[in-house]
Amino acid sequence: MEPTTDLNHKLTDDATRLGEDASDVAEDLQTHAENAWDSVQRQTNRAVRESSAYVHKNPVHIALAAFGFGLVLGLCLNRRHPVSFKNRYIAEPLHQSRGMLLGLLVACGALLRRTISSASGAAEEIAENVGDGVQDSLKPWRKAALQTGRKLGL
Repeated sequence: MEPTTDLNHKLTDDATRLGEDASDVAEDLQTHAENAWDSVQRQTNRAVRESSAYVHKNPVHIALAAFGFGLVLGLCLNRRHPVSFKNRYIAEPLHQSRGMLLGLLVACGALLRRTISSASGAAEEIAENVGDGVQDSLKPWRKAALQTGRKLGL
């Protein structure tokens, strides 16, 4: 039983040493990472300060450089074929006006639908009132016809 106990102690000691070594390596890595982060942050702040100072000393040069860069970039990105007179002044305006006309037609259709709906509702209401009025005006005639029918024995 002794060899097993010695082996357990040896394995436990080795595992403990391995854990301590791993912890030391992790601490070293964390320290190096923090130092690297601080270094990058200092260099970035220095670069921002230097570039800001340069921009404040030479604003015209920076503005011209930005304009030139934008112009070159715009020319590079604008690789379209030249538009013909017909396309620019006839086809494109017609295409754009189709969308406008479609929108106008949709708006007129909605307005017309609302107008017809309210006119239809008004016509139904008038028909109902006329029907009620006709029935009311026929009541005395109906009453007289019933009385005459009773007198005649019908």
